[in-house]
Parts: sequence; structure tokens; C-alpha cells
Amino acid sequence: MRRMRAFLDEHTTWLVESFRALPPRIPFQHGIDVPLLDGTVTIFHDPTHRGKCRVEGDVLLVGGDGPHVPRRVRDHLKAEARREISAQVDILTERAGLKAGRITVRDQVSRWGSCAANGNLSFNWRLVCAKADILTYVVAHEVAHLRHMNHSPAFWSLTEELAPGSRKARAWLREHGAALHRIG
Repeated sequence: MRRMRAFLDEHTTWLVESFRALPPRIPFQHGIDVPLLDGTVTIFHDPTHRGKCRVEGDVLLVGGDGPHVPRRVRDHLKAEARREISAQVDILTERAGLKAGRITVRDQVSRWGSCAANGNLSFNWRLVCAKADILTYVVAHEVAHLRHMNHSPAFWSLTEELAPGSRKARAWLREHGAALHRIG
């Protein structure tokens, strides 16, 4: 306990500055703009709307009771991510002559995607809040792992073949990825 207190005392300024440097949170509530692939949608809560959330132009229409809006928006974005990621996996595995296992989409804290030895692929739903080329890069990265379970030159070559410009997308994700985690 004493060592922890000493660390905090010694690094207080750094900690405060680090928290201040975090991108702002984007809460899922009425009137808030949320990035969605290559565009932005504005959350519009209409308690009389029945059925699932839906995008109408640049509006994300959300029904139901107010306290349920964040969950409903998150569920909608996860479904959109699953649809978009699954489509990309199909395209890229066919192009590479590979076969993927099960595809899962969840809220990963430290990874954008992963590939298991059995071919199952897992992705972070927040990729749907990035530009389409970023999502495609992450999918290409994991699809390339179906052939190369490492980060060898052959792996990076295949990744670039599947998603041209992947270096730029990778750099963008390193620089802006923390902002994606602040959404929701």
C-alpha cells in the first residue's frame, strides 16, 4: 500500500494530464452524433417508435423507454458490425483461398481482432465506428492469420494484398483507436 501511494504521489501530474488527454466520451443518447463506417448518424430517440433501431438517412431512430436507449444503440451497432465484418470475411477469405471458422463480435478492451488456431475469428464491434478501410484492414489482418499465425514478412505481404494501404490503416488505429473505445 505504501509503494502504491508513493507511486501515485510521484506521478500525480502525469496521471491527471493523461486523463485530460483522453478523447471525450460519446454517450449513446438523443441528439448525439455517432460515427458509423464512412459517415455519421445522429441518435434520435422516439419513445413511440416500435421495433428495432433503424438508420434513416443520417439519423439512427431508436424507440422504447429512455433508459434503454444506450443498450438499444449498442445492440444495433453490434449487429451492423457483425453484418459488415461477416461480409468482409467472406470476400477476403474467398480472395485468399482460405476458410474461416466461427465469427464473433464483442466488446474487446485491448484487441481489435483475433484469430484462433481453429480458424475462429473474433472482432471488436467498435470497428463499425471507424472508417470502412480501417475495418477492412483489421479483417484482412485476421484473415491473413488463417494462413500465417505470426507477424512474418509473408503475413504482412498477404495483409497488404488483401487490404492495400494497410500500413496507413494500422497507423490510424494506433493513433485514433482510443477514441473508438470512448464511444458508447
